[in-house]
Amino acid sequence: MVIPFQAQSETVIEEFPVTWDTSKLTNTSFSKVGGLVTINGSVTALGETYPVTASIRVASPVYGESVNIAPDYLDLTQSCKSASDNLLAIVDGIRSDTNGGGSSSSLRWTNWNTRNDTDSPVITLTWATAHLVDQINLYYYTENVSTSQEPTSVKFEYSLDGSDFVEIDHEEAVKIPDVTTGSATDKISNGYSFKLKSTINPIAVRIILGHDTGKFIGLTEVEVMSSSISYTRNRSASLKGITYGTKSITFNQNTSYKITGDSFDSNLLKISNDVNAAVSVIPVSDKQFTLISVSEDGSETKTYTITLTENGSGETETETPATEPETETPATETETETPATETETETPATETETETETPATETETPVTHPPLTERPETEAPETSSNDKNESQTPAAKPETPSTDKPQTPSTPALKKGDTFKVKNIQYKVLNVSKKTVAVVKGTDRKPGKVTKVTIPNTVKDAAGKTTFTVTQIQANAFKNYKNLKSVIIGKNVTSIGKNSFYGCQKLAKVTFKGTSVKTIKSKAFKKTASKVTVSVPKSIRNNKKKAAAFQKKLTKSGISKKLKLK
Repeated sequence: MVIPFQAQSETVIEEFPVTWDTSKLTNTSFSKVGGLVTINGSVTALGETYPVTASIRVASPVYGESVNIAPDYLDLTQSCKSASDNLLAIVDGIRSDTNGGGSSSSLRWTNWNTRNDTDSPVITLTWATAHLVDQINLYYYTENVSTSQEPTSVKFEYSLDGSDFVEIDHEEAVKIPDVTTGSATDKISNGYSFKLKSTINPIAVRIILGHDTGKFIGLTEVEVMSSSISYTRNRSASLKGITYGTKSITFNQNTSYKITGDSFDSNLLKISNDVNAAVSVIPVSDKQFTLISVSEDGSETKTYTITLTENGSGETETETPATEPETETPATETETETPATETETETPATETETETETPATETETPVTHPPLTERPETEAPETSSNDKNESQTPAAKPETPSTDKPQTPSTPALKKGDTFKVKNIQYKVLNVSKKTVAVVKGTDRKPGKVTKVTIPNTVKDAAGKTTFTVTQIQANAFKNYKNLKSVIIGKNVTSIGKNSFYGCQKLAKVTFKGTSVKTIKSKAFKKTASKVTVSVPKSIRNNKKKAAAFQKKLTKSGISKKLKLK
């Protein structure tokens, strides 16, 4: 775990292992949506051990549109010992045998060579990560011959680990209406939809098809439908106030406060934090400390400076009776012990995406060197898919007092491999001396609603200090942005990675601002719109040889052969 740490007069960003105590967690700990679950731990930093608290908010998932994940398989296999036709045809996006008869073997899979076997053919799809699956669509291939038939039975099995499979029941198959017009990917024939009786979260799915001995069965396409999930994260970093010893302060619009106290003692501090923000406590001197609060979604940061005096503020401070027992507030108003780390995992109890630590074990992650005033390398509010834990820990108390003026955290210089986010795009540093970066991915929380993406010529880092040249778009950067219609690619981009715009079904306009693109990897523009207009500089457009070469490069990447270069 990466911990921001204040060591006397300078800011130090280091990695420290946190030991979490999960012994009190049960199967029902995360069952209440909207509740906060607290996990205590400890961290040893620079010779001192501090308590750490993870505050986990349980949130309801927001289900988005269903996406076919079959083409994203890691492994695709069949049980037929003697292969027939083309297994890869079932994930090529063509749902009907457009050529008919026996002349289109590349567009179908059959068990022709093993039709006399008594065993049922089994097709297995495996993915690198788990997906939520609630529906599977099968498109049958048949011929007008006595040896052809549709499957006599259909059974599905799934696996959470890739080895042990369990059968999953499904509703009665529903016929998908045929479509006989449009492009090859628009046409549909012999399609059946199988709704699963419960949503599964597998990394592998088996399709088991029954047949009569001596007769063959076939498929033109398999669609495994997965629902995208997002979560609503709090956007506010405003804390309600603090309690120090027996005195309390309620925060308002101000950023500086006074409270009665002799010298800073983290054991006396409690923070009222009903928005589940991540809070870092930074001692400045014996008489002053700073709270840096970052919202769950990372969009807002607030800094509060607290000064300890003999008489407090005299206005906002209230007395808290020492004998009054402390009670925990409901989920809407949670006070957590500080110095602490407040961590957010926005996942329902039933989802396997919930990240929890094992009891009394130490784990470490690579150092990412975040600035103290920012959340360590997490996705911004408009991004997707999987929410990450956010944590903070108290800073070390300085050995000697400094001035009463708070220290200003510094931002460490970026190095090769570091990432930063600007305007819903994540970038990775490729070369520090040349100041080049690559586009890693879009970070929109709802990518299905994005209609336009612009890759800039240059970009400044998150701190606005260094200008980098954008030279690459990496693999899968904007994959399956279903409503993306327009893309502008900056003049300095030299390479576009594999699958970078794969599955952007409505992408119909691509603009290249320069002539630097040398490489476009396979499937970079596969499954985009059937008619795409590509705008290029005049130096390419007005040179037939260059235009032809560029068009060939695009079509090899999967873009429609009907593309229009202008």
